[in-house]
Parts: sequence; C-alpha cells; structure tokens
Amino acid sequence: MILEPDGRNYIEWTWSLLDDGIELSDQMSFSTLQTDDGKPLLAAFAAEYLDEQMLIAKKAANEKGHSFSDVILCCKAPNIDSGAVADELAKQFFQDTIFAMARAKALGEICDIAEDFNISAMHLKMNLATDEMLPKPLRDALNGPHELT
Repeated sequence: MILEPDGRNYIEWTWSLLDDGIELSDQMSFSTLQTDDGKPLLAAFAAEYLDEQMLIAKKAANEKGHSFSDVILCCKAPNIDSGAVADELAKQFFQDTIFAMARAKALGEICDIAEDFNISAMHLKMNLATDEMLPKPLRDALNGPHELT
C-alpha cells in the first residue's frame, strides 16, 4: 500500500516487500507465490493488484536508469555477496565499459536511497566502492556523487 501512484518510491516499496518476507525477482508474478503446503499465498485480486504495482515500480526504476534486479540486490543487503557482485561488475567493465559504468552509478544511487530503510545497503555499496579488485572508474562511479530524488 505504500507505493506512490507514480512509483517514485520503488526502492522503499521493494525493501518493504522483502522486509515482509516476500521474495522478489525481476520476472515474478505475485500470483505464483505459495504457502508451504502449495496453496496460493495471496487471493487472486491481491496478486493482480501487486502485479500492477510491480509494473509501476519497474517503470519508475527504468525512468531513473535503474535495473529492477539491482533494486532488489541493494534492498537484499546484507544477504548479498559483495565479492560476487564486484566480480560481475569487473567482468562487465571489460566486456562493455559503458554498461558497467552506468550500472555502477545506478547501484550507488540505489544503495544511497535503500540505506534509509536498510543500513546494510550502505555497507554493500562501501564494500563495492572500496574493492581493490574493481577498476578505479567503477569504484568512483559507485561512490557518487548521486542525486537523491
């Protein structure tokens, strides 16, 4: 219920769902969520409503240049292996520098916002921004400055 009509608080909304124990993925539908005994977790109308909310959140994230999977990643801290993310970023840097730089900047922005709800997001960002295995341009992109809007 907290998603703004324009979706601008998609990071808070994502974190709130994760904090409530609802596992998210970039391609999910809430209608697929089940209880331990295999029954639907949500009534059909509730799942449909949340699916509509997810579309709004994804659109808002996309408008800011944020991959929804990266929003989920930052909101899941501290359960994220920053070393694995750093390895992935380093690999992307040598395959597609422009993409990797944009992703690093986006991760820094997302984690800056997510730390308001989950302090571990700041630790994830700092672990990445200080990882000596990452090329310096990526570390700089992660570290900001970022617009917090």
